[in-house]
Amino acid sequence: MPAIYEAAFAFDDIRISADILARNSDSTFDLVEVKSSIGVNPEHIPDTAIQLHVIEGSGLTVRKVFLLHIDSSYVYEGGPYDLGCLFHLEDITERARDYEGGFWFKIYLTHDRYQTGDYPNVT
Repeated sequence: MPAIYEAAFAFDDIRISADILARNSDSTFDLVEVKSSIGVNPEHIPDTAIQLHVIEGSGLTVRKVFLLHIDSSYVYEGGPYDLGCLFHLEDITERARDYEGGFWFKIYLTHDRYQTGDYPNVT
């Protein structure tokens, strides 16, 4: 199977659905997040970082993380759409992995407080 679409995973009490997991020849996967935007927006990085954490925590190895978005330079001139030109595949692996590293420490602290009932006093 070359790809899995809308694959669902759960890890660390977090559930995600990956748009596309493309299988590589070395048994790793590439994660492809599909967006209708014309580029990478700041909120796309935490979104993919969470997916990366859950997928790898579930036992799969993710080689690359991509964002598939609309290429704003594409001009439709009639006839069939040229999907290769309509979409742009952008490698965001480094940004997703960098975000994942700092983000999860905060999640674990919050999760532990939730489990023990150690909530901050808010008045």
